Amino acid sequence: MATPRFQLFASDSAVSWRFMSANNRDLGHAAFAFPDVDSCTAAIRLLCDHIASAVSTTVRAGPRHWAWRLRVGGVDRAVSSRYYERRVEAHNSCRSFQELVRAAGRPELCQMLRWR
Repeated sequence: MATPRFQLFASDSAVSWRFMSANNRDLGHAAFAFPDVDSCTAAIRLLCDHIASAVSTTVRAGPRHWAWRLRVGGVDRAVSSRYYERRVEAHNSCRSFQELVRAAGRPELCQMLRWR
């Protein structure tokens, strides 16, 4: 059975991550790209270590959409992978993301994918 997990995406110039649910839905991703795999995995560890104290915010993403952002140490670390029509949906999605990351624990192995 699949479990929630982080996936890394690498190009020639950047690395990023996304968090996938057990049924392969993209739940959230890095707020920004990283120069290499080591800094990307360090950012994932930081997020996992501080997920309980992370500060969530819902933000407007246009006139009819909402998104969420998760901050650790005053810096956006994760953002929603999609937009929501209602603020409460964005809020609930962020809470679900936090709970699943907390339950997943610190990832020692991440699936690595290449993009062009």
